[in-house]
Amino acid sequence: NLICVYSKKHMNDIPELADMKKRANTRSLKEMALLL
Repeated sequence: NLICVYSKKHMNDIPELADMKKRANTRSLKEMALLL
């Protein structure tokens, strides 16, 4: 099961995607917390 986390360095490369990436990171971290 692959979990994708966007790095903060590249978070704002494309401003339109920054919000989506932040949400994806939050979701990924919750998934990881459940798996550990």
